[in-house]
Amino acid sequence: MLLPLVAAIVLLADRPFVYGLLCLVVFGLLFEWASLARIMSNLSKFGYATSGTAVAVAIPLLGDVAILVTVICALCVVVPAFFAVLFFRYASVVLSNRALVAVLGWIVCIGAMVSCGFLNGDGFTLISVLVVVWLVDTGAYFAGTYFGSHKLNKTLSPNKTWEGVLGGIILGLATCLIVDLYLGWLPIAKLEAWIGIAALAVLGDLFESALKRVANVKDSGDLLPGHGGLLDRLDSALFAAPFVFLILM
Repeated sequence: MLLPLVAAIVLLADRPFVYGLLCLVVFGLLFEWASLARIMSNLSKFGYATSGTAVAVAIPLLGDVAILVTVICALCVVVPAFFAVLFFRYASVVLSNRALVAVLGWIVCIGAMVSCGFLNGDGFTLISVLVVVWLVDTGAYFAGTYFGSHKLNKTLSPNKTWEGVLGGIILGLATCLIVDLYLGWLPIAKLEAWIGIAALAVLGDLFESALKRVANVKDSGDLLPGHGGLLDRLDSALFAAPFVFLILM
């Protein structure tokens, strides 16, 4: 239901306005991420989210180098996130460090939204990336629900399955191929790049699951009734967006 509205804003509004909205998204993401860092009071959550949003507002004012450094820092989190998911039983001790998780929230959420705000290309570029990562998320849910039998990692999440991961990647890539074949407007031509985007979308979702598991949180928030929080809807874009930014440079 939100996709048509998002598409209309991205296509019709100018970049400063879109980035202003993305900064509001940063605030929402960080307010919810605060729970993963076990920041309990609403006042502390507000301060954590506000300070991160101020950084997001300031980064474009510092120039292209600041934008690039922000994106690279966000993408660098992919490596520890991968090992945290792969070896969750051991990584959970590290992820219990509240300060570390809080800093990771700033790096990842700000980096993802800066990437979305300054992607090379027109509005279709951002829309195509968001559509693919959301389809990966949707495909993973349905494939896991109806065909899932091989658990990915019971300690990490009892509901995540290998079938779900594969189903998410397949749906995302199939959509890319169909759109490229019939519309021809995908901003990235190489299939390998879209495989990377789909894989990073899955990793973003799994990494958030790992953080929620350690923090003993079911949903990141209740902003979207029936769908969890804002972070639950955008976790798949956290690593995919910086990756796309660097590809399109």
